[in-house]
Amino acid sequence: MLVLIGLYNQLLIMSIIAGLLYLILKLFSIATHKYFSAAWHYYTYLLISTFFLIPYYSVLSAFNTFTRKTAKWAQSPLIELGLPPSDIISTVSTSTIQISPKSHEVFSYIRLLPYFLMAGTLIFIAVVVCKNIRINRRIFIACQKTDDRVLLDILSECKRSIGLKKEIPVYMCSFIGTPLVTGLFRPRIVLPNIEFSSEELGYIFKHELTHIKKYDAWIKLLLLFINALHWFNPLAYIIRFDIDRFCEAFCDKTVTGSMNKEERRKYCGLILSVLWNVADQNTKLFSAFSDKRSIEWRIYLIMKTEKSKRWVRRAAVAFTLSFALLGTGLAYAATGTGSANAPLSTSGTANVSGLSADFENMEVGDIVYVGDIAIQRVADDAQGPGDSMVQTTTEGFSVSDFAGNQSLDKTLSLNSTYKYWFIWIDNTSSNKINVTIGNDETTQTNNFHQIPKGKYYIWSTNAWPTSSQTVSFSNGAGMYGSAAARLCSTLAEAEAHNG
Repeated sequence: MLVLIGLYNQLLIMSIIAGLLYLILKLFSIATHKYFSAAWHYYTYLLISTFFLIPYYSVLSAFNTFTRKTAKWAQSPLIELGLPPSDIISTVSTSTIQISPKSHEVFSYIRLLPYFLMAGTLIFIAVVVCKNIRINRRIFIACQKTDDRVLLDILSECKRSIGLKKEIPVYMCSFIGTPLVTGLFRPRIVLPNIEFSSEELGYIFKHELTHIKKYDAWIKLLLLFINALHWFNPLAYIIRFDIDRFCEAFCDKTVTGSMNKEERRKYCGLILSVLWNVADQNTKLFSAFSDKRSIEWRIYLIMKTEKSKRWVRRAAVAFTLSFALLGTGLAYAATGTGSANAPLSTSGTANVSGLSADFENMEVGDIVYVGDIAIQRVADDAQGPGDSMVQTTTEGFSVSDFAGNQSLDKTLSLNSTYKYWFIWIDNTSSNKINVTIGNDETTQTNNFHQIPKGKYYIWSTNAWPTSSQTVSFSNGAGMYGSAAARLCSTLAEAEAHNG
């Protein structure tokens, strides 16, 4: 459960960042359409779409972790972790470092969110698969593999000219109105039953073969998968549509790159004639030649013969790199993993496997937030909670000596008065003490911690359910030290942990 919540939390961050990058890029679309090439648009939009899928910021996070551990100038862990200096650390326990409280009722709804999003993904995939099966079945019922020698000779010549050796069969179909390519492993070209001249067939074959050579079908499949993961984000649909348009324009430019002006005019005429055929047949199938909204821009790019100036090419490269860095930086900041001034914290993140590595690196005064609890390393000479109680704080339990026990269960008897708690742990051996807090599986998984040697406070940052909660201590090699817990009526008392 909590693994899913963590995964979809990252997915939502990636969805927001990729969508934001797309919107920023659209603000410059008038200028980019005028100066930058179709290839630039295609690859830049593809790069943005990868932000939906790849957590680039994790590379920066790993680098940041490495530099934090190896930087020699970071003498003080308080400065390294962005915590207050020693003269104000005494005030931390009262109010300076907090996370926003999250109620258990809200969490119960949040934990259903991954299943809802996963269901949407599966439905999206099922719809796409069914639709493609239905369309392909309708097409190939009406298809016939052609053995027209003239047509196949033109295809062979086009394959030779673009350096493609793969066997590509050609089918004729009365159901479609435009040429298209179908099939991933065994691509096939499907032509409508329209009279094309030999020259027009050459243009069509070069266009479709270019798609095959560039593995555009596989790229579109990847975009569909990204769209399925981010089905809840309307921008994921829009960017997929834009990439399809740029793919066609890039393909046009590749095909017409060596043509003279008259040949380009004829190629544009072919696009318009096929488009007219689609409108005449009122077909619902669309391909490279039937996207009406992009026709004007495609024709503009095809007829544009002058080469881009050097400053334009440099600007295009710089623009793309800036977007990549911007997206990585935004996601890095959004996850809270990269701030140099942020405390060592995994606030709101499920702690499935424990944070033993972080705990081992903690210094006195460091605080780690995990879900709705906080963990603080305290000085080795700290005494822990005494016998006297202050205000409405009351004893939860006490373990004077673990005495080598491998497991021990205690109870926090929470009620309408005492909804908060803190636990003191003094681990005197090198064996980590595994601490599990809560009754239900979800709460236990979220609150499993491996406490290394030293003295630590663990306290609740949110009111817990008014019921008895089990606190389990365990280590197969034996536990040594002591522990104590106090029940608190307010968050301030739990943070002060001075019972």
